[in-house]
Parts: sequence; structure tokens; C-alpha cells
Amino acid sequence: MEGLHCAMSNAVSSRLIRGIKLGSFDITLSHLFYADDVVITIDWNSRDIDNIICVLNVFYLASGVRINIPKSNLYGIGVSNDEISFLASRTGCVACSFPFTHLGLPIGANMNLTSSWSVLIDRFQKRLALWKANLLSIGGHLTLFKAVLSSLGIYYLLNFKAPETILNTLESIRSRFFWGGSQNSKNIAWVKWSQVLPSFDKGGLNIGCLKAFNLALLQKWRWRMFSSPNTLWVNTIKALHGQDSGLDNKGCSFNGTWSRIVGTSNFLHSKDIIPLNSFRFKVGYGTRIRFWKDIWIGDSPLLTRYNRLYRLDQDKDCLIIDRIVNGRWNWNWSRANIGIQNMAYLRLTDGNKPN
Repeated sequence: MEGLHCAMSNAVSSRLIRGIKLGSFDITLSHLFYADDVVITIDWNSRDIDNIICVLNVFYLASGVRINIPKSNLYGIGVSNDEISFLASRTGCVACSFPFTHLGLPIGANMNLTSSWSVLIDRFQKRLALWKANLLSIGGHLTLFKAVLSSLGIYYLLNFKAPETILNTLESIRSRFFWGGSQNSKNIAWVKWSQVLPSFDKGGLNIGCLKAFNLALLQKWRWRMFSSPNTLWVNTIKALHGQDSGLDNKGCSFNGTWSRIVGTSNFLHSKDIIPLNSFRFKVGYGTRIRFWKDIWIGDSPLLTRYNRLYRLDQDKDCLIIDRIVNGRWNWNWSRANIGIQNMAYLRLTDGNKPN
């Protein structure tokens, strides 16, 4: 697929195909690859679609690898179904509409609706029907529970915040199976289910709550964003929701999957489950950490402790390396005279320089 990537990149650079431009980050999305799956994104126009078919044909002639056009799908956003059908018949693709499933996940679906989670619920119930829970001991239930059932919905729960109704339904299915019941019958539960879920040291069987599991998985996206800040998906999020990606307690630019992930972070902060000052950055060379907005010294960002100085800085998103050069401060104030009180703040910051 590397050859097709090169062919598509050349077509974009020569403006035969115009990808989708995002925000002010100069990001253009034209094609995405995963294994042997290809997603091509363009502004809706017949010229670009015809050029895509030409590029695929040239790739076939050069490599001998034919793209199966009749099995390819064409989707449109903000265009009529008639227009989609017309261009699909012109190119030989299949005209489709949102939502659809790609790589096992629903694309374009409203995940706040319980109907969008029916696939996951059916998956749980089918596994339970095959296992025949009444033929297993409680130890067998626990072993299968931890080995298979606890991780069955991980792909969904990693990407979407599950509604409370769905979580309750899945917990009910898990509880019924654990106590030896089936889809149509229920056995006696000798212990409250909420007492079975906790870890061993808290008197439970270390099964874990699905709600906590869902929230923990969603926080991994925040960790990935901090640990790999230059990846394509991170730059895409920043192009759509701003430099802070909605994680500055101001929220996202619009609702969607990422805004729900950010909402879970804000929920955990509001409940003090994850305190705001629990995040720390390792300075290193100071090439990745923002001087004012990231927590790199003390328990809060410098902008909250020295707000007057922050407002006078001409580059509020500056990095540490921009402000500390050869062990000395390198300021860029909006005016020459910053005032007596601000000068006093500067004297205080002299003891805050990293070694």
C-alpha cells in the first residue's frame, strides 16, 4: 500500500486531488490507510472523483494490484442522495449513507442513543448463550468472565462514552451470567453485585465496574495526546478544537466524539477523582512544554499564578525554550514599561527557573 500512498500524495501535491483542509494548522486530509483499507477524503466535486479513479487505474497498471471499485463505497456529507447516487453510478462505486460501520466501529452514529449500542449488547448476549452458564461452576464463571467477557466491549468503550442505560444493561447481563442464569432466566444473587465488582483488597472478586473501565479507557486518549503530540490525529484535534484541544476547561468548539471524551476528563476533575494538579510535565529541553499554560513547576500553570505577566506576553503559547535562553529570562512583553508590581512578580520568578 506504500505505492498507493505515494501515488495519492503526488496527486495531492500536483492538485489533481484536493483534500479537506482543517482549521489554521495547514493540515490537509486526503487519504488514510489501515492494513488494506483505504479512506479517501476530498471536497465534493466530480473532477476530484474522476481523478481518484484515474490514479487508482494508473496504480493498477504500474503495480498489478487492482482496487476493487464495485466493492468500494461512496459517502457524501452535506450533499443530496441523488447526487451521491449519480457519482456512484458514474464511478462504479456503491452509494451509501451515514451511519456505517468501519473497522468494527459505527461512523457518524449518535452514540448517545441506546440503539447505537445494540451491536455490543447482542455480542454480549450471544456469548452467554454459547457458554451455557448453568453447566459451569462459579469458579468457571469467574474465569471466563475475566478472560473474555470483561474485555468484550473494550473497542467500543475505548472510543465512546457509554450512556448510563447501556452500562446498566451490560452490568445486568454480566451479573446474570455470573450467578448462573441465562437470557430468559435469572438465578438467586447471593451477594449484591456492587460488592462483587471491587478489587480483592476491598472484599470483591476484582471484576471491575464497566463505568469506571469506560472512563479509564477514555483517559488514555489524553495520555496519548501528551505523550505523542506530533501525530496526525493530535494535530487534527487541535485544528478542530484549538491548541488546547478543549482540555483547558473551556470545552470544545462543537459536540462530537472528542467533546464527550473531554467531558469525561472534566467530570473526573470536578469530582476530584483526578485532581487538576496531578498532571506533570518533564521539562527536558523545554521544546514541547508551554511556558504559561502547562503545569511544569508547582501545582498550577504559571498563567494562574502570574496572570498580569501572562497578559503582557505577546506570545501566550510560547514554549519554555522560548523564555529561558542560556540560563537567563528572555521576555517578549507587549510594552516596555510593565509596571512596578509586575517587576516585583519578575523578581519572584527568578527562583523558579529550572536547573
